[in-house]
Amino acid sequence: MVMLMIVVAYHTILLILLSISLYHLRQHRPLMSLRRVVAALYLIGMIALIGTTGVAVAAGRFHAIRYLAYVVFVYIPLLLLGLSVLYGKRQWRWSTGYALVSLVIIAIGIYAFFIEPWQLETNRFVIYTPKIERRLRIAIVADLQTDAVGTYEENALRRVLSGHPDLILMTGDYIQQHHWDDYHREGRRLNAILKRIDFRAPLGVYAVQGDTDKL
Repeated sequence: MVMLMIVVAYHTILLILLSISLYHLRQHRPLMSLRRVVAALYLIGMIALIGTTGVAVAAGRFHAIRYLAYVVFVYIPLLLLGLSVLYGKRQWRWSTGYALVSLVIIAIGIYAFFIEPWQLETNRFVIYTPKIERRLRIAIVADLQTDAVGTYEENALRRVLSGHPDLILMTGDYIQQHHWDDYHREGRRLNAILKRIDFRAPLGVYAVQGDTDKL
């Protein structure tokens, strides 16, 4: 409940600040210099930094990074699009420039949030050592760092099994949830997937905890 209140307050403050900034710039359109635009961006950035600090205290640093990303990929592009509209046809070069920069940031955000995280990649390395007499295939699962266990995590674990490893090592940082109940809810979902896909290897599966994992 506390986290929900912080998130709502965070977005509400930024939306109000964005509206005030655009209104102020509209009222001073003849004087709408680059200095005023930079000042508006600076103000939004400072409020976002303060809000992000609050989120970090309440929910951990990874959640704070997420909400800071909202500023970069949502609120700043909205401000730039608003500036593009305010400049209009009278100063079409500035208007076009702000619109293009905004669209580039939005495109990067779409790729970062909705495309790249779902691109599952497998890395393979060959290590030679005289200490092992036969070929041994070892799979390492590290840093799932998920806040919602689902299809992607199941596909990743199935990908591990598809390589027919002799040994599986799980090196921690499986779930990224700050609150105890949320963490254990996702932990139960992860355990259910491991049982459903029969996650095992001939020489065993060994797991340790990471700094985000809770007993």
